Amino acid sequence: MNEKRRYTFEVSKTELGRFLRTLADSLENDAAQVEEFGLDLSNMRKMKLSAKSWPDEPFHLKVKVTPWQAEEGDDDEGEEAVYARLKKRMKAYYKELGANLRANQQPSREIVTVFLQDCARMTEFIGYGDEFYPGFTQACQEFQEAFDREELAAMQRAFDHIESLKDRCHDRYK
Repeated sequence: MNEKRRYTFEVSKTELGRFLRTLADSLENDAAQVEEFGLDLSNMRKMKLSAKSWPDEPFHLKVKVTPWQAEEGDDDEGEEAVYARLKKRMKAYYKELGANLRANQQPSREIVTVFLQDCARMTEFIGYGDEFYPGFTQACQEFQEAFDREELAAMQRAFDHIESLKDRCHDRYK
């Protein structure tokens, strides 16, 4: 079974430019590798690049190469599609929950139930912020308990905690 190949580098702006030029040359020449950086491009179906930096810090460069599946196996595109749909629905419910709580209104049981089920499902995806999952799961549990007690102030505090963890995770992984 072919699996995603993930690479991470800390590079300066100059090194990032050199990496991109070298990558472009390798792709144009149909090379199986970018030897200088140890990237395996063989059997590549798709590639994702991410380069992030803070002022006066090096770039954190991530490269993910997904190969074509040689045999039947787990459907990589299926997992990504499921994750994308899940995140889209979570965003809508998250927005609704936030609006209710800012208006000092109790959110509907349906919205809370689906949102918290989606949160639990989201934490099953590996490689999308795993180190944040335990705290996030605990914050969701606190939100559920506050909702069950119908304590609006406690729900708002728990939701603020969920939001803080979400923002920290998304800052790092988006």
